[in-house]
Amino acid sequence: MQISNKSKSILGFALIFLVAVNVWLGYPGIIRMIVNIGYFIGIMLLADVSRHRREDRIEEMWQLANKLDLTTAELSQISTIKKMDLESTKKETISYYPPDKKVKATIALLKEHKEKSLLMTQNKS
Repeated sequence: MQISNKSKSILGFALIFLVAVNVWLGYPGIIRMIVNIGYFIGIMLLADVSRHRREDRIEEMWQLANKLDLTTAELSQISTIKKMDLESTKKETISYYPPDKKVKATIALLKEHKEKSLLMTQNKS
């Protein structure tokens, strides 16, 4: 697992902030500081893993849409995600993450649509 640069910078800031707060407030033990640091590291790693999973699902959605030769407007009708929101997920750096439930539902619909089109192609042969 690789941590993105943005996550590294946020993690660094969180560590510096936690150390400064613990020193400034004068907490009696180093254990509390270590627990706080561990907590923030865990949260950052969890957020990074979650972001990667969502990006993978969005990428899968677009790959299926491309295989079915769907335009953004057609995908918007299928997915109930607005066209402009879908366009902002196309770019290399995703600027919008649509609701995960909608992306999962769209992937399921696209897979179903793909299977139907394969069956129709086989029946024509």
